[in-house]
Amino acid sequence: MFRSIPRTPKEAAACLSGTGQRLRRTAGGLRVYLVPLAIMSAIYILGISAILRANFIYIDDMQRVYGGWSNWNASCRYLSDFFSQFLHADKFLSDVSPLTQIVACIQLAAASVIALHLITGRSRFTFWEYAAVVPLGLCPYMLECLSFKYDSPYMAMSVLASVAPLLFGRKKPGWRLGLSVAIGTLVMCTTYQAASGILPMLTGILLFRQWLDGVSWRDLARFFAATAIGYTVGVFFFKFCIMTVPQVDYASAALPPLAQFVPTMIRNLQTYFSRILADFNRLWLVLIGLVFVGFVWAAVGSSSRNRLAALLLAPAVVAILLLMSFGLYTVMESPLFRARSMYGFGACLAFLGVFAASVKKALPGKLVCVVMAWCFFVFAFTYGNALSVQKTYAEFRIDEVIDGLKDVDSGLFTTDETFLQFKGSVGYAPAIQRTVAHFPILNRLIPDSLASHAWMTYWSFTNYYGLPSMSFTADDSIDLANFHLPLVDETLYHAIYGSGRFLLIELK
Repeated sequence: MFRSIPRTPKEAAACLSGTGQRLRRTAGGLRVYLVPLAIMSAIYILGISAILRANFIYIDDMQRVYGGWSNWNASCRYLSDFFSQFLHADKFLSDVSPLTQIVACIQLAAASVIALHLITGRSRFTFWEYAAVVPLGLCPYMLECLSFKYDSPYMAMSVLASVAPLLFGRKKPGWRLGLSVAIGTLVMCTTYQAASGILPMLTGILLFRQWLDGVSWRDLARFFAATAIGYTVGVFFFKFCIMTVPQVDYASAALPPLAQFVPTMIRNLQTYFSRILADFNRLWLVLIGLVFVGFVWAAVGSSSRNRLAALLLAPAVVAILLLMSFGLYTVMESPLFRARSMYGFGACLAFLGVFAASVKKALPGKLVCVVMAWCFFVFAFTYGNALSVQKTYAEFRIDEVIDGLKDVDSGLFTTDETFLQFKGSVGYAPAIQRTVAHFPILNRLIPDSLASHAWMTYWSFTNYYGLPSMSFTADDSIDLANFHLPLVDETLYHAIYGSGRFLLIELK
């Protein structure tokens, strides 16, 4: 039952020797995955190189660059707060990008290699399989996560924490697998909850693969039970023992009343899928459809069971994975529908694609995976360069406004605080307007740099440029246009009205 304590130097040396051998075997096993990890890291880092070059201060980054604070606990992302102190080597979070985004890419690469290993059952992977897993890290929805200078490592950590637990106890599913899944689920919930569908999707793919390979129903049930119990325990522990009321006003983790549960779920799914149809261009949608077909083709071709049963079950697996790709957000009363909350869809494409690419006699499916990976890889450069152009344009427009303020009567700023309001928006830079029209997802990825409805516009404008103290409000009921303020400056790009402590800037 228990190992005896070494009583002689010889026994102690033998014990240490055995431990050393086990460590060497473990290190040797891990060494096999270093090359795949390096390959995927290189793909992801190169893929976001245009984003890194743009050096765009993305949405919430504005406050963190300025103040050095974290405040992820407002969204119950406590591990993000904790790990950020180590990554930034201080409680004051200075801007250390692109280190944070590189770390995020390495984590996504590790998650990709784990997914490849779990789905294929191998430690060496083909070109087709490497290409097929690319949507896990470079799906357009994940690109928004990688745009954040501060949040990106913890968003990526949520993906890694969702796939890594399935490495433990797979051969003999039991308490070890359940415990690892529960811990991974807790890590995911305390970093970024949008990944909550990834572990269930990967579990579904693995169950289907095992069924095709002829694994007994008893073993399938044990694997399912261990992962399902672990996931449920992790979610419930977070919900009832860790989670507090999120201090954000753009989403809610509250569940709908029981009578509205199904209608709410249907409404949320309709919203998610309508966003995908609106975000992706026609070529991408065709490729996604072909990936689904390739998955079904590969499943039927590789099945050791009845092929008709595989043909009937494979489309159902695709449908189930699509429904699970949005995770727990599906059942929330008011979930987040922004692009960064939908990267589970990229994971769904990656898992289905890797499965299709891992079958030997499925060349058409492999080619589709390569084309889709190339499209997403190239789009990452389009997006990063568009950010750079938009940043330059926004800075030019801000310079114009500040230059106009030089001519404003200094009496406007004699009070303790001036009340500021913007009207209109600078929109997209003229150089990228046709690009945005061709790639609709850019409408959701490129934030409003200077606009009346973007609170980050006000925050950065009043803090980044050393202007006199100003306040603002997002209350639409207050309209300074009704105050009939005198015009103090007008150019091709804006009109500035001001009097007393009120300042209205209309953007053209």
